[in-house]
Amino acid sequence: MNNGYETNPYQQVYINQQIPIRKKKKNKNIVPIILMLLSFLCFIVFVALIIFYNTTENKNNNQNKNIVNVDSVFQNAYNATVMVKRYIGGTFKDSGSGFIYKTDNTYAYILTNEHVISGTVVVGILNKNNKEVEGTVLGSDKYLDIAVVRIKKEDAPAVAKINTKDKFKIGDKIYAIGTPVAETYFNSVTSGIISGIDRKLTLNVERPKDWIQKTIQVDAAINPGNSGGPLVNDKGEVIGINSIKLIDKTVEGMGFAIKMSDVMRHTKTLEANLKISRPKLGIRYLDINDKREILNNNINIPNNIKEGIVVLNAITGSSAYNSGLRRGDIILKINNEIVYNQAYLKYILYQHQVGQTVDVYYYRDLKLQKTKVILESQ
Repeated sequence: MNNGYETNPYQQVYINQQIPIRKKKKNKNIVPIILMLLSFLCFIVFVALIIFYNTTENKNNNQNKNIVNVDSVFQNAYNATVMVKRYIGGTFKDSGSGFIYKTDNTYAYILTNEHVISGTVVVGILNKNNKEVEGTVLGSDKYLDIAVVRIKKEDAPAVAKINTKDKFKIGDKIYAIGTPVAETYFNSVTSGIISGIDRKLTLNVERPKDWIQKTIQVDAAINPGNSGGPLVNDKGEVIGINSIKLIDKTVEGMGFAIKMSDVMRHTKTLEANLKISRPKLGIRYLDINDKREILNNNINIPNNIKEGIVVLNAITGSSAYNSGLRRGDIILKINNEIVYNQAYLKYILYQHQVGQTVDVYYYRDLKLQKTKVILESQ
């Protein structure tokens, strides 16, 4: 249609057609970038988790490196076992073993051998977490060869279960735990059986062959450094303290432990830093086999007397003196136990308490006689 206006043919095209509108293109490049960022973040999180896991695992391994593959039966005794290091003048001398047997609100208490801590009042205690702490020696006894050491409760990984019932028999399975030779072999475990019960060993304490120690004999390997460590039964209970090994080129597998029943009745005394009170008869004496000293004291011993101890003198005012014992008497028995020599005299007396009365059988004027003696404190 003509409205009176002149129309340019090119303009006519746009009149009859819609003017095209320029559409915006979508930015397709941002999607890969977002995906890359998400992948990178996932990678960072993954690496962080690995580092955290490894750090935690290493920490746990360091803290528990000595409980790997330990039989659950004696896991507790194992964790309670420690290495005891003896320092003299700040210099390391030697070491043994021990075990934590009780705790209170503040401290943990360790049992070991007297010969392990001899000559020092402060020792190093290395626990199963590979942490060395200072231990204070509270008390010790050279006859029983036991000592009590105290550390802070927080440094005690576990407390061993103690069995004092002595209900074991020959052939029972046992385990010896300790650190033989060096720290490299920390908390080694050897196993075996009970080979003998109430084995009486003659030992040197204050003079040669002056003490009888009653022990459990085992065939488990006990080496230098094992002293003071626990002897454990098949229930994981401590029944003894590993103490002695018979050393001879012709002997194998003969180790000895002190019974816990003999140990635990004295721990409270040692914890209080007190001496174990032991009884005496109130005499000076010689061993029956000490022939030279007996002759030097002009004492005659009948040829048929092969065992016993010879009274040099009964101390005036002592219970032995008041009971009639005199110079030259030969003590043969106390109660129903034979006094073979001076070691057995101590062994028998130390089974009793101060104040108890014992029957003393002695030889005088070719006759066996008897008297009662009230045991005195040393």
